[in-house]
Amino acid sequence: MKRLMRLELYTDGSCLNNFYGGWAYYLVEDSKIIAYDSGMTTNTSHQRMELYSTIEGFKKAENFFDCHKDTILVISDSAYLINCANQGWYKNWIARGWVNAENKNVANVDLWQQLTPYFNRTNISFRRVKSHEDTYYNLLCDELAREKAEMARRIGYGYKQNV
Repeated sequence: MKRLMRLELYTDGSCLNNFYGGWAYYLVEDSKIIAYDSGMTTNTSHQRMELYSTIEGFKKAENFFDCHKDTILVISDSAYLINCANQGWYKNWIARGWVNAENKNVANVDLWQQLTPYFNRTNISFRRVKSHEDTYYNLLCDELAREKAEMARRIGYGYKQNV
């Protein structure tokens, strides 16, 4: 019988000049990295990179965990992501046809639509950490995402180019 897993998904995004973006995630079990990835793009925002890193992390996590039994804790410094998940902002957005409380289209709706199915799973939870706090894997994500954003600035690569 397969033992239940408790995974931690650390995610981060970075953006330089509101144009050159980088993202990174680390998937951790029992304080050991079991997977990580990063990438870069241009013509993006910091918030898009935060969301994209989480999407990519979830995709990878699905290779490792049973979405009905195992637990996963998403750890991010993105208030945008964590508050949406924990405070249920997305429920009102969906009910309004992806329009926010100010009667404007929800920003980054293409990414939110990929993320929101995870928000309703009872075995997935979200925790915010302070940016640049002494949280080892969060710092690794931050460093890798910033490196990718800088690389995108230098070479102008497109979406999800891994170098």
